[in-house]
Amino acid sequence: MFAGELPDVIRAGLTVRLHAEHRRHPWCEVQRWRQREPQITLDAGTRPVAALLAGSRLVVHSYDSTGILESLSLDVPTVCFWSGGLEHLRESAVPYYRTLVDAGILHLTASGAARHVAQIWNDVDAWWRSAPVQAARLQFCERYARRSAAPVRELVSLLGGTKGSSK
Repeated sequence: MFAGELPDVIRAGLTVRLHAEHRRHPWCEVQRWRQREPQITLDAGTRPVAALLAGSRLVVHSYDSTGILESLSLDVPTVCFWSGGLEHLRESAVPYYRTLVDAGILHLTASGAARHVAQIWNDVDAWWRSAPVQAARLQFCERYARRSAAPVRELVSLLGGTKGSSK
């Protein structure tokens, strides 16, 4: 388990955000976290994500989700991990995810992610601002999480303009 493999000093400051629907599932997540890692802070999925991101030195995602796209596009230091490799991806996406693996953003095991977090913890910004990490982030975001100052205009342009519309 990722949290259990972190050094004590990192684990002491860890906040785990539970899915907002965790109460509706029979997995007893709060109790399970309390038994395994009683010292960590649990967020019940009710605090705004922006507030959590703003107050974090590093964000860690444990599954492939839009959360990864959000934190990468916002340039928030991010580490992700999941088991099962890249098999869930369509073939055209694999090179972009491989770039994240090569940069240390994506890990294919919880243990690998925990080791990486421990290694960069004292200077997360130096790792995150390094040329290889930012190049991987930007390449991935250009394909999957691009931000735009004029998203509606870009979408109209991509869809072929305003043919057939009336004013």
